[in-house]
Amino acid sequence: MKTSTLSLVAAAAATISACVAHVSADMVVLAKFNGTDDSVKWKWVDLNDPVMGGQSTSTFSSTNSDGIAVFNGTTRVVPSLKAPGFCNAKTTDILKRANDASAYINDALLVRVRSTIAYGGYFMSFAADTIDPQFKSYKAPFEVIADGEWRTVAIPFTNFSNDWSSFTGRCDTVDPTGAKHKCCSPQNPEVCPSSKNLKDIEAFGIWTEGVAGDFHLEIEWIAAGTVGGHAVNTVTATAPAPPAWKSYRRIINCCTFCIYIFLFESQAMTCWFDFFEVVLRALKHYRVESRDLKHDSTSSGHALETCSRRCGTT
Repeated sequence: MKTSTLSLVAAAAATISACVAHVSADMVVLAKFNGTDDSVKWKWVDLNDPVMGGQSTSTFSSTNSDGIAVFNGTTRVVPSLKAPGFCNAKTTDILKRANDASAYINDALLVRVRSTIAYGGYFMSFAADTIDPQFKSYKAPFEVIADGEWRTVAIPFTNFSNDWSSFTGRCDTVDPTGAKHKCCSPQNPEVCPSSKNLKDIEAFGIWTEGVAGDFHLEIEWIAAGTVGGHAVNTVTATAPAPPAWKSYRRIINCCTFCIYIFLFESQAMTCWFDFFEVVLRALKHYRVESRDLKHDSTSSGHALETCSRRCGTT
């Protein structure tokens, strides 16, 4: 009888250990979805590329009962760009800060996920010390094995860059405007997240971008911690760049859409920041000729591309 009881206790302990093994003591949790701890509870919304002429669709939902968030949808080709668009689940909390992750600057962002659909365009982003937490965030791609098993994916902070393409989401692609981006490296430390940034994280984003297809992602938590035995992401595949477009027309579209969201949407301020950046750089780097703006600078092209990406295309 005693032996049987001890066996049952041992079995129960082993089961509990297996269930919580993925929660390492050497990490700090940044976001969860069970609603029990305000320090890791965030408000999430879903934003897709129809805001700029696309056709992608998605939903993002979570329940306190199981503490699992589900990001589900389809990333489709944007007709005007002839390239895949994006879906984005992002936090919207104002004046909120995540738990301090600065101690893990030499480690990784950890994401507890599972999926049953093979998809190759996942990205994680976080924002800190910026007035534009969506498009000036630190961003990196990650991969998920589509076998329905829970895994903790480790994305090294050295994979994140705040200079990424608003066409592909990546830092290693060349835009149709000719604009090039910088990935985090010893040669480009200015685009890498710093310890201060990891202390001041104010927003998170989960993206599908640059790859057309159905996706289904379940997320249990987001944390910062040591890599340990987790699957380390070393995504290196380069997404193709979409074809070039007419600059003049995009500026008009951007201005028109900025007026619309100034009246009806919450992103008016960030859209206008981008538009004014475009105008200032256009005055410096572009010349008007035959109702078309001739491109003379990759930096001004990048500003225009960012505005166009957010503020609408036709």
